[in-house]
This record gives sequence, structure tokens and C-alpha cells, in this order.
Amino acid sequence: MAREVGRLLELVSLYEACHARPLLSVVVFSTTDRKPGRGFFSLARDLGRLHEGEDENAFYRFELGAVYHTWS
Repeated sequence: MAREVGRLLELVSLYEACHARPLLSVVVFSTTDRKPGRGFFSLARDLGRLHEGEDENAFYRFELGAVYHTWS
């Protein structure tokens, strides 16, 4: 089930990226650490939005703010 949800979230993020919007899947996070899963950060790297060595927490907070700004 988790793999299927991950794939759907990837498709949502790809769609948003193609339309020059922030990655909407950033709003889906773990209840344990309150951050998106590894797949989110991996996709962000693949899309060139998160660079090696860049702070994932800072990227997450920025992208989350961008989603709220875009959709509110």
C-alpha cells in the first residue's frame, strides 16, 4: 500500500513540476518526524530542485511555504 501511495504522490509532484508549481506532495508527511519521506527528497533531487548537500529541512520548509502561498 505504501508503495502505491508513494507512486501516486510522485505523479502529483511530477504534474505540479511540469506546471511550474511547488511539489504538492510536500504536505504528506510522516507522523513520526513530521517530514516527507525519502521519496519526496529523492524526486526533488531528480527534478533539480534539491541539490546534493543542500539542507533537506530548509528545502522542506521552503517548499511547504511555497505550496501554501500558491494554493491559498
